Amino acid sequence: MAGVCPTRVIPDPSLAGCASKLIRAMQSSNRDAISAAQPQTLAGLIAKARAAKLEATFWDSFENIHDTMAEPWAWDLVNALLRLAGEG
Repeated sequence: MAGVCPTRVIPDPSLAGCASKLIRAMQSSNRDAISAAQPQTLAGLIAKARAAKLEATFWDSFENIHDTMAEPWAWDLVNALLRLAGEG
């Protein structure tokens, strides 16, 4: 379809304007999946912690969780850790 930006496939280079829409859609999808994840193992906790660290890291390597998805994910990690310890 001419003029339609594909969202589930790698776009044709001629649709270069779609790249940013595709990236935003993928980022949103990934963030939603990470937010919904309820780690059941130490490996799951580490995976979510790594995602939070990446989310909180800015281009200059400065880290700040405030006003990013890393902030609620950090609280999710606290609750998941307590749940794994049998306290939650």
